[in-house]
Amino acid sequence: MMPDEFDRIMKRLEKMFNQGEELKGDVRLEYLDTLRFLDALLFEEAVRLVVETFRPYQAEPFPSLATIQDAVTLIRIEDKIYGDKGERELDYCQLCQNTGIYLADDGIARTCRCEKGRLKRASWAIDSGARKRQERIQEALDKLPPSKGPVRGLMEKNALGFWEPNAIEHERWMEAKREQIRRLEARDAEREKQAGRRPPRTIDREALRLTIAATKALVAARTREIEEEEDEIPI
Repeated sequence: MMPDEFDRIMKRLEKMFNQGEELKGDVRLEYLDTLRFLDALLFEEAVRLVVETFRPYQAEPFPSLATIQDAVTLIRIEDKIYGDKGERELDYCQLCQNTGIYLADDGIARTCRCEKGRLKRASWAIDSGARKRQERIQEALDKLPPSKGPVRGLMEKNALGFWEPNAIEHERWMEAKREQIRRLEARDAEREKQAGRRPPRTIDREALRLTIAATKALVAARTREIEEEEDEIPI
């Protein structure tokens, strides 16, 4: 990959995740030193995948080298599964965004029905450093039923190029959240109702005063007994 190709592709990342400003210091050189031996088309495909799937967070506001390298590995795997670029883009799954895993409505991560989810199920229990890993994955794939194909129509690209739910899916998600809020409010109302039936816990201050007075009287009587005993002891 030539330096001008690297600069052109990196500018897309910088535009998306660094407000269009060039990376400072040795950070950009580290990216160049690590990725310069990549094919430019492969690097561009990896950046495309990162732009579509990466979500910045506080610990990693800009895609790290590991993120780019993971995308490169994913592209190479997809090349073996789907073939050329056009076919891979045609089979892009909007449910899992080609990661093979998605977060269901019940908050549990599940494997997708697409080919990438099928690959994830086959490789999940096989350690990354295991011997003959690819052969074992292929054996597991042969035992699984064929995929049902990618999920489409759930999302649309916004102005920034990210996939997000379309209007129908967004309203469906909002209705599920409204129902969740209604259940929480009903639960809180029931708890308040149950709390109102129980008598409030109060302190019987008169009983507490009498107990303290009786304790003081016992202490005073015992003190007098000790003093009388000491007076009877001959010197």
